[in-house]
Amino acid sequence: MHGNGAPSTSLRDRMDTAIGLYKDRLVKKILVSGGVGDSGYNEALVMRDMAVKAGIPEEDVIVDSNGVNTGATVRDSIPFFGPEPHPRVLAVSQFYHLPRIKLAYQRAGWDVLTVPAGTSALIRETPYLVAREIPAFWVYYLRAIFG
Repeated sequence: MHGNGAPSTSLRDRMDTAIGLYKDRLVKKILVSGGVGDSGYNEALVMRDMAVKAGIPEEDVIVDSNGVNTGATVRDSIPFFGPEPHPRVLAVSQFYHLPRIKLAYQRAGWDVLTVPAGTSALIRETPYLVAREIPAFWVYYLRAIFG
């Protein structure tokens, strides 16, 4: 999120991908997860508004405003999926974040499918974001193994 409440390129790309999956009838609902960041805006509500503006019925957009990190998003999203693991749960994010998302859901007993967000523009921070994921991946990996 930018300080003016506008979605970042990464956020826009994730939402465009999720909206495309919905419009292609590959998913029935979109769960948006985020919290209030440094911008002062609630990322989940901004994503909901993006989906609704793109023609997704508001009742098909589930909002989790407590998804301040991957662990919180996983914990908060599972109740929306129902009591049994479902093979059609898709998680959308940038390519470098997907392995950690997969590990977090596996630790929670769900084998979700991951979908890399499309890329609309070059993001200068990508090398930093990829490098940041390396230690985070190992933390989630060790949590998955040792609980």
